[in-house]
Amino acid sequence: AERELAATVSDFFIRRTQLFYRDHDQGLDAVDAVTQCMAERLNWTAEFADKSAEEYRDEVARSRAWQAG
Repeated sequence: AERELAATVSDFFIRRTQLFYRDHDQGLDAVDAVTQCMAERLNWTAEFADKSAEEYRDEVARSRAWQAG
């Protein structure tokens, strides 16, 4: 998070690690741990951390929506 200058959970999973594209679960199993780590290192408030994690989960849901259609 610090070296790559990731600003949000989505930024971490999509742009910095590409787990969004490469992991079978798109990193969802690690969202809570990554969010906690980023929050501690980047001094996020609990509200910002929760919002950032939820935005990533929403992004994953949107990426999977085409399968349900």
